Amino acid sequence: MLNRTLCLAVALLLGWAVSSSPVSAQDMRVYTTVSELSRAPAPSRAVSHSLTLFHAGKVYDYMEEAGEVLIFEPVHHRFVILGKNFSATEVPFAEINHSLESTRTESVQVVEKLLQQSDDNSRRLGMLMNFQLNPEFQSNLSENRNVFEMKAEPLTYTVKTTKLDSPQFVRQYLDYADWAARLNFVLHPSSNFPDVRLKLNEALRREELLPTQVDLQFETLNLQNGSAPRGKQMQYRAEHQFTWEFQSVDRRHISHWEKQLRSNDIRWMTFQEYQQKLVAQRSK
Repeated sequence: MLNRTLCLAVALLLGWAVSSSPVSAQDMRVYTTVSELSRAPAPSRAVSHSLTLFHAGKVYDYMEEAGEVLIFEPVHHRFVILGKNFSATEVPFAEINHSLESTRTESVQVVEKLLQQSDDNSRRLGMLMNFQLNPEFQSNLSENRNVFEMKAEPLTYTVKTTKLDSPQFVRQYLDYADWAARLNFVLHPSSNFPDVRLKLNEALRREELLPTQVDLQFETLNLQNGSAPRGKQMQYRAEHQFTWEFQSVDRRHISHWEKQLRSNDIRWMTFQEYQQKLVAQRSK
């Protein structure tokens, strides 16, 4: 199962028509299919699907395979995670930032030690980690502004873009993508650091462009058991369909999730307890 970092931070929006005149000043619907392209010569395969609903100042991000809903509440500076079996937790933005700062401090120390090693594998791993902590890209925007490329040695984004009449939808989407990338690294620390995705979002926000297709190719890192990188190249594609009208089932989803959160059966836990539950689930 692909985690949410690859669904959002890898976000690759493929060739869907995007209306330049949203019919609602508030609602936005994004349906995402993420596919792996690294299995050549085998055909690509879909690895996850997600539905993201922007409504009434909140964002509801539902991944059916995980059975989990992320609810982004920027007014309250927090996420609420609604898991399986009526479990739920609250994650304040401040806690996400604190966790990222702690991890960054530890990672910088690891990078320094790796770069001082004599073997090539350790130094390569140190350079790859350092890039994720301090990503720098060569960027190029096509003349008609519909293709944007960000390129570096270990990672490349190729993005098809569109310009909307209402740039607030671009900001709304990218602001959520920023925080989702941060949260997903905290939930899944073995994934890529969020800085890489934040760099892409920053460039798109500056140009006021919405991505309609993104190809992501990167070299994997493996920090488990002290193993060294093997230089394996991964490539993912996410297809997102943007619309500005909800389907009837979308409003039923939102009503159901909000009702669950108000239920007496809901079991609230601390974020640390929720993280421990995720670790236990992954180890099965």
